[in-house]
Amino acid sequence: MESIRQLEEWQGLRGINRVWEFGTPVETVFRAHTDPLWLARWLVPDGVELRFRRWDARTGGAWSYTVSTAGEDWTFYGSFHEVSEPWRIVQTVEAEADSHGPVLEVLDFLELPGGGCRLEAIAMFTSPAAREEVGGSEDDGGLGRLTALLSEVGTLSSHSR
Repeated sequence: MESIRQLEEWQGLRGINRVWEFGTPVETVFRAHTDPLWLARWLVPDGVELRFRRWDARTGGAWSYTVSTAGEDWTFYGSFHEVSEPWRIVQTVEAEADSHGPVLEVLDFLELPGGGCRLEAIAMFTSPAAREEVGGSEDDGGLGRLTALLSEVGTLSSHSR
């Protein structure tokens, strides 16, 4: 199954709702969001370095990483408010140098008929301006890189059977 992307921006509100579907099991897509080795492979574009400062993917845990490119560094951090494997992640996301404040993100991993995964993501921002800044990004949030990783993992697991 090919990945799909659906983006719905709530006009006048502070949220973005995104939906993706993968032909990969829920557990695998969930792991791609909680395992730092997998996350590092798809979260940032090629040529960008991702350094984890902290990663504790559990309810009550926290995370922080630095992204580096062309001599510039950006640090991001947040808290895991809920990690219910393999169905849900609720977390905050914030950039150290950002004046817009935190984003509340809810990721729901739903099983599709045939064993695929539907990932529904809701992001709530502190202001419409903050939503516009992120919503206008040219990066697709790593969807292409995530799809490639899931395809590679699926190929490897089918060869190991």
